[in-house]
Amino acid sequence: MIDQLRNEIALMTHQDKKQHRVRELLQIIVLSILSKQSFFQDHAFVGGTALRICHGLERYSEDLDFSVLKKDTWRTADALLKELRLLWFEVEWSPKEWIVSGGMIKFLGISHELWISGHPEQKIQIQREIDTNAPSWASTEIHVINDMRLFSLKAHTLPCLMAGKVHALLERGFVKWRDWFDLVRYLSKWVQIDMTYARSALEQTNYNWPMTSWQDIAITLQEKLHILTKKQLLTDVWVFLQDQSHRELLDPALIQWLLNKSIQ
Repeated sequence: MIDQLRNEIALMTHQDKKQHRVRELLQIIVLSILSKQSFFQDHAFVGGTALRICHGLERYSEDLDFSVLKKDTWRTADALLKELRLLWFEVEWSPKEWIVSGGMIKFLGISHELWISGHPEQKIQIQREIDTNAPSWASTEIHVINDMRLFSLKAHTLPCLMAGKVHALLERGFVKWRDWFDLVRYLSKWVQIDMTYARSALEQTNYNWPMTSWQDIAITLQEKLHILTKKQLLTDVWVFLQDQSHRELLDPALIQWLLNKSIQ
């Protein structure tokens, strides 16, 4: 498996991009194992990494996020870790349990084995989170993934993924600037948000302002943009971009324009 990963990054020259791509390939391996273990019968792939792997988002993403569709029965990662170790990965698991269930998968020494890092102790970490109290009314679809491995998974539809991203932008207690980059992707592709799912998510977290339509949401997001600068928007996203020319997309004026177009 190490040789296969090494071949996948052989033509890449930038060390940071090699690290991001290896993490992505490890994410794909984890997803393929979960697929084999029938995880996606009761769970859906969500979040920025779902947008990246299923729809080609132009930035790398760190976490694997899932939403429970039925009853969550995946309280431990034992079966997943066993499969990873059978592939000769040295892994550790750091669990966490609250409304969002999951933990951190730590791949030990892999950056050193792949000649990305000179430090044998360096780890590549993937956070796996499962929303065990997910909002109602989510729509899902099947995706066939053919990147290093061939398998299928279940994910939220693009309109539901957009609703999840908007919910994060409105409700998150801290700023993840990369959320704005993802919003540009949805707006530029003219994705129509699933308002039923968006309202369900906002009601579940007791959002204190009524959002009955996309226009309400777009106007609120525009108000948030008024106090932001391009420098702020690039704070945590530029290192994950596949192409640095995409920095130009993190322009408050451009996002304002896209939001205006979306409600015309």
